[in-house]
Amino acid sequence: RDRKAAVEITQRGKYVCSEKGSGTGFAWMRVEGTAIYSCYWRPGTSLAEFSSFLDDLSESVRLFGGDKVVVCGDFNAWNVEWGSRVSSRRGTLLSDFAWSLGLVLANRGSSPTFSRGEASSIIDVTFFKSVEIRDWRVMEEDSLSDHRYISFVMVSHPEPQAVVDLALPARFHPGWSVKGRDPLEFAGYVESHPLNIECG
Repeated sequence: RDRKAAVEITQRGKYVCSEKGSGTGFAWMRVEGTAIYSCYWRPGTSLAEFSSFLDDLSESVRLFGGDKVVVCGDFNAWNVEWGSRVSSRRGTLLSDFAWSLGLVLANRGSSPTFSRGEASSIIDVTFFKSVEIRDWRVMEEDSLSDHRYISFVMVSHPEPQAVVDLALPARFHPGWSVKGRDPLEFAGYVESHPLNIECG
């Protein structure tokens, strides 16, 4: 909405955008069933403004994100959780935002994502949910800006499907059916045959 963030598909034809949207400080696009959010929030704004931005972002993720979400961007927020030396109030709010949505932190290592002169910090953060993020790293290539490129591999696993052995006749396909069963008889069977599950 404010044109401060964008998501772009560079390999057209290989990936298709099925839906997109934007808000103040963020833009999103659904690709291969995953909602990818790009965010930017400028420094020098009040904590109340930052909190309002996170509220809007949270509402968008809840409404449009679906099960598979990646949220990344320059939040200008510091937190020891993603490698900062100290945690700022913005960083605490951002961490709480991620926790409230069940998002997982993808950042790894302590390489700064931003550097200007002698100053450096980690203010570019990536979160994800229900997808697999591999090889998250800060790249060494010159980006022609104060920020380094962030690279990662996103793997979106398909929903598990029932596997049927087509070599067997249909009447031998394993499965449950309660059609024609007496409900009380079935309940008695379940009660007398507890399911033992071992975890570990």
